[in-house]
Amino acid sequence: MLGSLFSRTSCLALTWNAARQCRGLRVHRTGDTYTVDDFWGGQVAEGQTLGSCLAEGLRQLGCNETCTIAVGPTVPGWGFVDLLLPQLPPEELVKALSFEIGRQLPVPREKLTWGYRLLPRTEKTPGQCPVRVVYVRDEDWHTTLNELAALTPGADIILPPAVCLDPVLSGQAVLFPGDNGNGVVAAPGENWGRELIAAEAGTRDLFGALPEPLATASVTLAARVAALPPLEQQELAGCLLLALYALGRSARRDDRDLPPIPRELRVRRNRAGRVTALFLGFYLLLVLAVLAGQYLYAASGEYDSLRAEALDLKAKIGGLKGEKDVWKFLQGLENECKTVNLDKPPLTVCLLDMTRRIPNDAWVQSFSWNEGKLEIEVRTANNNLNLIGLLEESPYISDVVAVRKSVDNDNQVNIRLQMLATYDAVAMAKEAPLLPPPPPPPPVQPDADAGEEGL
Repeated sequence: MLGSLFSRTSCLALTWNAARQCRGLRVHRTGDTYTVDDFWGGQVAEGQTLGSCLAEGLRQLGCNETCTIAVGPTVPGWGFVDLLLPQLPPEELVKALSFEIGRQLPVPREKLTWGYRLLPRTEKTPGQCPVRVVYVRDEDWHTTLNELAALTPGADIILPPAVCLDPVLSGQAVLFPGDNGNGVVAAPGENWGRELIAAEAGTRDLFGALPEPLATASVTLAARVAALPPLEQQELAGCLLLALYALGRSARRDDRDLPPIPRELRVRRNRAGRVTALFLGFYLLLVLAVLAGQYLYAASGEYDSLRAEALDLKAKIGGLKGEKDVWKFLQGLENECKTVNLDKPPLTVCLLDMTRRIPNDAWVQSFSWNEGKLEIEVRTANNNLNLIGLLEESPYISDVVAVRKSVDNDNQVNIRLQMLATYDAVAMAKEAPLLPPPPPPPPVQPDADAGEEGL
């Protein structure tokens, strides 16, 4: 699809002759090679227009929006002449061509519809401009346009196949068969351009001539086309010339200088909308790529930070594993055990007892413990809740003090309490303790020396 937006890679080419016989080919390009995929043949019936017959050919060949459509007549009335002019600006070139047409053609310039193509320059035309002028009587041009009015979806090129030569089949002689079996040979000129020579009967081994009229370099025929009899292939030679020209680079450049096709006959492809959609898709992909890059950059930074922290911890663990001073470890453990205060209940017991005593319609927002000093913040919808009384009944908590009490907009009461962790022997006697009471202090031994002195 991308290639079809910016270059021509597929073409449907159709021609018609004086007997109203129509022929068509479907050709696609891949790089510098061309493949003839299919063919079509038809006859304009009585009461049928040429445009409707060609439209049927497009339908059978599989026309779609990406195909270039080229049509051309092989009937008398169209002609061309090759001129060699100095290199001129476009405006001056048109004036010079208009003068040469009036001087060289027998028909008055005012009665002609004409256009031109700039031909490739050669070493034999240094500093000069080779031009091919195509012309047709005004009345024949308007008749052709009227006959093509029923051609849907329209046409990109309306041109006789003979005018399409160069650079198509440059340097090769081409036969255009005539009704009498002889025809005309468009041979390369001695210095440049083309010379039209009457072909003798039995002319062979040229493009358009028997036994292989479609044989040329870089063109491959599909099996269905290659199986056609030589005479039927010969009728398709003009279609192939049109297709090779339409798929080449010079077709777009020549479009502005050839006889203009009316807007109503041109193919409408809405290329602008498709190009806009394509660039919007590219823009979206670009935004996603930038976001993905930022995410990967942030993730990479976080990974590096975690990796550095892991290496630091690994080094510390390695240092601990390498510690060989066992006595130093035992001394540290002994010092830690000496700091344990058995006169105070542990944190887990205080938490368990508080959980039992605080009602279900209240919950603890925060909790802190510092060497037996507790501080909690309770949130409840019950303004009459006596938390101090409930906690004072605990055998493991004492000195409960309300530090702060507030009511927020949702009528929720926030109460901050401070208390101490301690054993209450009286309260523990009333209910089953969570932990055994602390061990009694050791009895005081009488002093033996003091007794002897008393005696």
